[in-house]
Amino acid sequence: MRMRSKGPYLALHLRLEKDVWVRTGCVPGLSSEDDEVVQRERKLRPKLLTARSNMTYHQRKLAGFCPLNALEVTRLIKALGAPKDARIYWAGGEPFGGPEALLPLITEFPHLYNKENISQHGELERFASKSSVLAAIDYIVCEQSDVFMPSHGETWGT
Repeated sequence: MRMRSKGPYLALHLRLEKDVWVRTGCVPGLSSEDDEVVQRERKLRPKLLTARSNMTYHQRKLAGFCPLNALEVTRLIKALGAPKDARIYWAGGEPFGGPEALLPLITEFPHLYNKENISQHGELERFASKSSVLAAIDYIVCEQSDVFMPSHGETWGT
């Protein structure tokens, strides 16, 4: 209701969490240090890799098996004609790289919201250890949006 009360909005399901980068065999492209962290984690736990392991990162990226990073999502939204004042709700967990990972999106679309910044103080505390409830909140807000866009297909790479 809080997102809807101010008019139409776009919902994004950003898959920028560290485990997504590890499982897909992709790299976030934030910095060489961040890419190395993901690659090290993948080497330590190779069974996490769900994307086609016989493909290089570049082959997986070209085949569409990698999530879009914030810069790519920004470029796509702009190419689709979204105005700078578009209201955008992003669903998903804490992005690998922290808030800085979202800078391209925030810079271009400053009206960027998530469940943490549309909730009232303390409202989400009781759900802090209940990831399925937090995901359900994201689902409800996304379902009510005017446009929904995932940055990575759930079945890609499996």
